Amino acid sequence: MCNDAYGAVMVASELAKAFNCSVNDLPLSLGALMAVTWIGPKLPAFITPEALQIVAEKFNIMPASLAGPEEDLKKMMANK
Repeated sequence: MCNDAYGAVMVASELAKAFNCSVNDLPLSLGALMAVTWIGPKLPAFITPEALQIVAEKFNIMPASLAGPEEDLKKMMANK
């Protein structure tokens, strides 16, 4: 999940550039950025089924589909 945090920081940096402001000026939180995060499709070994359930419920972090990115995009666009 450290890659997710790095990705969230990179997204915030690019948003700041796009809006010509600092990252601190953006109305974002790390939790908000991670709300659109998908991991996988192969989950890290330390993600137990219980841990996956917790991050899915609290942060809406889902495992990527083995069916491919198109299926994941459909789910993201449907907010599922």
